[in-house]
Amino acid sequence: MVQRTKYIRENYKFEKELVDIIDREGDSVALMREYEANGWCYLIRAKSNHKVYLPDEDREVKQGDLAKELTLGSYLKTIKYKSG
Repeated sequence: MVQRTKYIRENYKFEKELVDIIDREGDSVALMREYEANGWCYLIRAKSNHKVYLPDEDREVKQGDLAKELTLGSYLKTIKYKSG
C-alpha cells in the first residue's frame, strides 16, 4: 500500500492535499509510521470504543473520546454508513 501511495503522490500532481482513508482492518503501526515519516495525511476508519495509547501523555483513551479532543478544524457533519 505504501509503494502504491508513494507512486501516486510522485507521479500525479494534485492541487489539494491527499488524505488516504484506511479501513480498520488495514491499519498497522508500521503503516502509520510510514505515513508519518513521509508527512502524508491519513484517516483510519475505526470503532470509537477501541483504545489507543498516547506515549507523550502516558495515557490510554478511547478513539471516540480522542476524536472529540482534536482541534484540527471545525465540525461539518456526521456521516452514517450502512453496509449491504
